[in-house]
Amino acid sequence: MSPEFRPASAADLDGILALYRQLHPADPPVPDARDTFTTILDRPGLHLYVLADGAQVVPRRTST
Repeated sequence: MSPEFRPASAADLDGILALYRQLHPADPPVPDARDTFTTILDRPGLHLYVLADGAQVVPRRTST
């Protein structure tokens, strides 16, 4: 299966946090991440997308 962009869901949080840790390895853990993520997903008019391979968020970044 090829990776595809799709709307994020609550199940994507662990993959998103893994990518965040890859991008910001010196940062402390994000407090209340699950509550904050739920608030983001529930906000009308805000759309968050992830690159996913099946059900798994693809935890990689690209640099230019």
